[in-house]
Amino acid sequence: MTYSYFPGCTLKNKAKDLDHYARECAKVLGFELEEIENWQCCGAVYPQASDEIATKLSSVRALADAKEKGQDLITVCSACHHVIKRVNDDMANVEDIQTKVNNYMALSEPYLGETKVLHYLEVLRDVVGFDKIKEKVVNPLKGRKIGAYYGCMLLRPSTTMQFDDPENPTIIEDFIKALGATPVVYPMRNECCGGYISLKEKKMASNMVDQIMASASYKGAEELITACPLCMYNLRNNGTKEGLPVTYFTELLAEALGIKVVTSDEIRAIAGVDTRKCMRCGKCSASCPAYNEMDIRPHQFVSYVQNGDVEALMNSKSIWKCLSCFACVERCPRDVKPAKLIEAVRLSVIRQKGENYLSPDEIPALLDDETPQQLLMSAFRKYRK
Repeated sequence: MTYSYFPGCTLKNKAKDLDHYARECAKVLGFELEEIENWQCCGAVYPQASDEIATKLSSVRALADAKEKGQDLITVCSACHHVIKRVNDDMANVEDIQTKVNNYMALSEPYLGETKVLHYLEVLRDVVGFDKIKEKVVNPLKGRKIGAYYGCMLLRPSTTMQFDDPENPTIIEDFIKALGATPVVYPMRNECCGGYISLKEKKMASNMVDQIMASASYKGAEELITACPLCMYNLRNNGTKEGLPVTYFTELLAEALGIKVVTSDEIRAIAGVDTRKCMRCGKCSASCPAYNEMDIRPHQFVSYVQNGDVEALMNSKSIWKCLSCFACVERCPRDVKPAKLIEAVRLSVIRQKGENYLSPDEIPALLDDETPQQLLMSAFRKYRK
């Protein structure tokens, strides 16, 4: 099936992963996204005033284009979906807006809200089906505890959006289950993060982000997924405390389907370090007690990430040789923390490729009478999912 696809402005620059993996996963799952020609930004915020007409026109143009092609319209961005679906509702039900918009646009045929607007997640649930997605998974995300962050725009107002139960949604949790991970339900998952006000009211937005992160962490989430670029920015950048990793739901889907490529930006995000601060002094490698066992040394990890050569790192034996002794972290004069980069790459290998350096079958032969429980736990923590 082919859908008219409205990507929106942010997916063309700051949220390329949300867009790219939506397209790639659609191919694997058997549907096509046909990008609307000459689409215009939806405006990001739904205009609530009843006399706002001009700000609705870009959405109507996209909706009318989909109608002309006889296609449903798909969005991926939460904000775009919210704006376009609500404008479509106006065009179907508010006569004054219908009349003014159609008079201005002078279409060959008046547009009256005929196009069906779907979010990508609705297509996964209602058209493809989560059972079929489960069958397509080649890299089950077992052991991952993932919280869904819905935010506000997908769910409210529920009479118009009709996406899921606004107070107790389940669509993203069911999506997470289909990929083999464990969904974590937490109280703040459907509360606003304050993204729209984060440019000016940073303190207010920061407080809201901290509450969401604390809520998710308390319930056991180890990472979050979202469909909203603005929420992604706010959750990643505006909390005052160390938060959970946040990725787009399309990235998670691509990972489970085996089509996701790990990028330097993702390694840096997992590690939480700035590789640009490295001054190439080599002190980290000079301090490393595992130096002679490594094919890529700590200072080289920083350079490889900075230069975008992540695949070489993921194939390196060094990720299994790092002692986690923190000598490089302690002695780095620029606070780059190479050990965190090595850990991030190792985790990516375990998560993306499903590779484990230690199997349960190996354990009996490795034990002796004095082996402490701590050694077993640390080995499984370091070498397995």
